[in-house]
Parts: sequence; structure tokens; C-alpha cells
Amino acid sequence: MKMKMNKKWIIVGVAIIAILVVIFIPKPKKAISNDRSALQVGLESEVATTVSSEIVAKGDIDETVFTIGSIDPVETFNVTAKMAGDVKAIYFEVGDRVSKNDVLFEINRDTFDVSKNQTLTQQKNALDQSKDSLKKAEDDYNDQKQLFESGATSQSTLDNAKTALENEQRAYENATASYNSTLSTINEQLDNYVQRSPVDGIVVNKNISKDIYATAQNGYTIIPESQFIVNTSVTSKYVKSVKKGQSVSIYVNTLDKTYAGEVISVSEVGQQGSYPIEISIQGDEDLMSGLYSEIKITTHRLEQVLVVSKSALLLEGESHYVYRIKADNTVEQVSVITGGESDDKVEILQNLYLGDQVVVLGKEYLSENSKVVIK
Repeated sequence: MKMKMNKKWIIVGVAIIAILVVIFIPKPKKAISNDRSALQVGLESEVATTVSSEIVAKGDIDETVFTIGSIDPVETFNVTAKMAGDVKAIYFEVGDRVSKNDVLFEINRDTFDVSKNQTLTQQKNALDQSKDSLKKAEDDYNDQKQLFESGATSQSTLDNAKTALENEQRAYENATASYNSTLSTINEQLDNYVQRSPVDGIVVNKNISKDIYATAQNGYTIIPESQFIVNTSVTSKYVKSVKKGQSVSIYVNTLDKTYAGEVISVSEVGQQGSYPIEISIQGDEDLMSGLYSEIKITTHRLEQVLVVSKSALLLEGESHYVYRIKADNTVEQVSVITGGESDDKVEILQNLYLGDQVVVLGKEYLSENSKVVIK
């Protein structure tokens, strides 16, 4: 029993010695040297950064002012009842398109027609009577003239016949004028019972319906089709640079369309620091009143100046700089002075030259003398 226990402890001891030998055995010197050489190469080599670039060139820059505004009709037409009375018929609803002179609604004119017929009958009778009297005066004058020429009547009798004829001629002219005036007035009154659209347009409001008793407050509101303006404003910082006649780009987000326009008025009176502006717009059938738009007013154009993309610029404090690529494919940090700018371009006033190559994408990962690979 004692021999078995000794044998067991001998085996454990051998195992422990074997483990210690594996742990503490020194590595060959050649392997250590190779590891150190690989580390040194990795530290000394520098991985080049992949970037996109562009060439500094000359181009045009449109300086712009941005604002937002609403699409409004050039003019609004309210067509209301000119004569009070029961509505006989209506012909259009809100949203309908109408043409100029389309009948919008009619007022019942039964009572008016009775009065009209009576008045015209009276005027016509007076005109006919005057015409008969004129005919008699002409006949009498002709008879007296023949008698005078044959010596059968006196000069005074002929003169009296002539005066009577002239009086009847004036009376007939007055009767004719009175009849025509009455007829014209009646026709004008008749038009008041039928209301027509003054323009090609769209019905945007209606407060009239069949059989109601209409007054001057009842009728239609119509806006001209495809004739709109944009109402907007700019702050005092920009108002001096916005002038009548400047071109405008108008983007309507709802329609995903861009329209051309022109500044037609700039108010000199501010309202809470903003100055109202009116802009004409070349609309189409999709454009509607009430839509909001993003407006870009071109205030000045810089022609053939040195430009780079805005994406090439980096900001440090209040200064801009770019990374210019050198002949050995390393970069140098160059401070630049900028001038006018558009949506995506900026004018360079100092420190870059025509033909310089600058980093556009990947610049955030660079520093002075970084190596680059141009994509």
C-alpha cells in the first residue's frame, strides 16, 4: 500500500516538471528578431487615404437670397347678384373651371318682363304717333309748296308749313332717342338678371343656390386660371439686394415642380423686420392657389471667377481651408478666402490657382502631408 502511494506522487511530480519546462523554455533568438522587424516596418509605412478630387476652374456664380412664400391668384373676382330676386338656376360648383362669359346663375325676371313689356309698348306707341305726325307735316309742306309755286298760296302759309315740319322732325328724333334709351336701359337691366364669368378661371367659392332670394351678397368667387403671383418677404439684411426684374426660381414641394418667376415689386415699408415682395410666376394647370413654395432670388451674377465645390471646404474657427494635392500625392492644408457663393459652388479670392487639384471627399480623414489615392 505504501509503495502504491509513492508511485502516485512520483507521477504527479513528473507532470509538474514538464509543465514548468514548457512555460519557461526560451524562444529562439531568430524568431524574436523577425517579430521586431515586422513591427518596425508597420510603423514606418503609411497607408494612403482614398479621396475624390476636383480641379480648380473658372465658372459663373449666381448669388441668391432664399425665402418661402405662398401661391396666390393675381386677382379675385366676386360675381354677385346685381338684382335682388329668387334664383332661377345655378350652373357651376366650387372647383369647376369656367370660361369667360359662361352663365353662372340667373335671377327670376317674371315681374321685370311684365314691366319691361309695358314700358316698351308705351314708348313704341309714342314713337309711332310721332312718326305719323311727321308724315302729315311732310305731306302738308309739300302741298303748300306746290300751291305757292302756282301762286295759289302766300309765302307766310308756306313758312308756317315748313316750321311745323321742322317741329315734327325734332319731335320724332326725340321720340326715337327716348325709345332707344329706354331699350338700352332695359337690356342693361336684363343683363343684371343673368350673371356671367368675367374671366377664364376656377370657382373657389359659392354662396348661392337655386330658389333662394339672392341679394348683392350672394354669388361666386372666381380666380383666373394659371394666373398667379407669389407673396413672400425678406429681412432687412437682404432687402437692399432684391430689386424689381430679378429672376426667381420657385420650387413647389407639393407638386415637386420648379417654376420660373420675376420680382415685380419690393415694398419699402417693413413689417416686423420683413419686407413684402411680389413675384410673378409662369404657372401651369397643376398650380393652385394656397400652395407654399421655396423661393430662390438671383440677386447678382459673378462671371468667370475662380470656383470650387463647397464640399471641398473645411472650417477652422471662422476660417476656411482646403487640402491641395501635391505632385507626390501628399496634401497640404491651404487657407482660402471666399467670396460669392451659389448652391454648391463658392468663389475663391486668395491662395488657390487655376488648375490646382483639391480634395472633395475624404478630406475629414487627412492631415498635413497625408498620402492620398485619388479615386
